[in-house]
Amino acid sequence: MEIIYTPNEETLQELYDNNEKVVVWGAGTNANIILNKQTNKDMLSVLDCFIDIDEKKWGNYYLGKVINSPEYLINNEEVTCVLIASSFISDIIPILEEYKYSNKVICGSYFVFSTAFEYELLEKHIDEIKSWMYDEKSKNIVDAILSKRKNHIFDYSDICEDDQYFVEDIVPRDKESVFVDVGAYDGDTIEQFIKYQNGKYKAIYAFEMDEDNYKKIQEKDFESKVSVYNYGIWDEKKEIKYESFGMQSRLVKGTKIAKCITMDEILKDKYVSYIKMDIEGAEYRALLGAKDIIKRCKPNLAICIYHKPEDIYDITKMLKEWLPEHKFYIRHHKRVFWDTVLYVIKNE
Repeated sequence: MEIIYTPNEETLQELYDNNEKVVVWGAGTNANIILNKQTNKDMLSVLDCFIDIDEKKWGNYYLGKVINSPEYLINNEEVTCVLIASSFISDIIPILEEYKYSNKVICGSYFVFSTAFEYELLEKHIDEIKSWMYDEKSKNIVDAILSKRKNHIFDYSDICEDDQYFVEDIVPRDKESVFVDVGAYDGDTIEQFIKYQNGKYKAIYAFEMDEDNYKKIQEKDFESKVSVYNYGIWDEKKEIKYESFGMQSRLVKGTKIAKCITMDEILKDKYVSYIKMDIEGAEYRALLGAKDIIKRCKPNLAICIYHKPEDIYDITKMLKEWLPEHKFYIRHHKRVFWDTVLYVIKNE
């Protein structure tokens, strides 16, 4: 079995040019993104079907092609390529081996998550990053992330743990806590915070730039101590164009327009004790727009550092300069490469 971990658009174009019989593993948004990467835009003509482990999808259609179970491969030796449109490569390869599939495998998820393989900057600064970490576990996680990036491994299950943003032995509870949720989605992290605090806190300020997600938060009818703003957090006040993909909003030249503001402006007279950020790669610039409040209040922070390959170094370095006395931890919270979080905690 030939596995191509880092394909390019020409790799897909060759499938079309050679009229290969292709099945796509994973009938979802990623598949749609991947299939639109090839230059000829006629990939569906060589696509035999989709494969998916979700039996509820079997027999249905996606992009005009039927969705089959993985067992479809057993009796179809003429399939020449399996294009994986899923992050769970390490789970799928053994299934292909079990079914004695021996032809080409293309990890199409590389087109969606190519930053997961970029390791040069992390390798260059790894000793410095590890020197900032408070515990050995964080240092070991940094080593593991570098190894996975270099070896094209999407499977992070060995370093994954639950309770994202509210790790019991890292994040302290405080009945006077003022929580800032940047990238609030539908209010799920607000609910987590209230539960973690046993309902005892002083205030919550939540920011969600996508109007549809903002409405979902409003529908949950949180108590008056929860203030929700239909803004993105940035390093300047401006309007930006973006695209929304349900849980994700990406800052691309999309069709939606969001208003952005700095945290320093909107919360300039407020005290905050805990800031969480998960905003699809905008964290660095959002933090720049929160510099004054961070240096003034010296809050605890939980910042996602996986969206861009440089985040794990650039964000950590910047916060270390601003909060040199805080304790720094890194934890990972998904079986795949996303949801690596930097925790910056007061040294009390």
